[in-house]
Amino acid sequence: MNELTWNFSLSAGSGILTVTIKFNSDTTIATYVQSLGTVTITEALKNRFNFTWIPSKATLTIFNVTSDDSGEFACDVFTFDGSGTPTWRRRIRVTVLGKLVKLSIEKSIQFRVFFITFKI
Repeated sequence: MNELTWNFSLSAGSGILTVTIKFNSDTTIATYVQSLGTVTITEALKNRFNFTWIPSKATLTIFNVTSDDSGEFACDVFTFDGSGTPTWRRRIRVTVLGKLVKLSIEKSIQFRVFFITFKI
């Protein structure tokens, strides 16, 4: 089991509508809906992932990591601004290398890359 964590802060007065975790831009893994106070994991992925939400912190747990988990995981935070585009977005690129996983993290507005390795 391995975890990907996104910590974020929003400007004063911003209210969260939803937080969405996606894989490779097109597969929604999990969604947190503020108004319902619920976290939903896509049914077909429940045996592979868990998602926890604590205000300003989203954590995705990946169970039994395989090479199929190599790719980009994105966390999008939508607020009440009405634009339909994420207010905050961060991506983590995961490359599974045998017993090691290499991560790089990209922040949308400022580009920064971090490499993290952990054992599977």
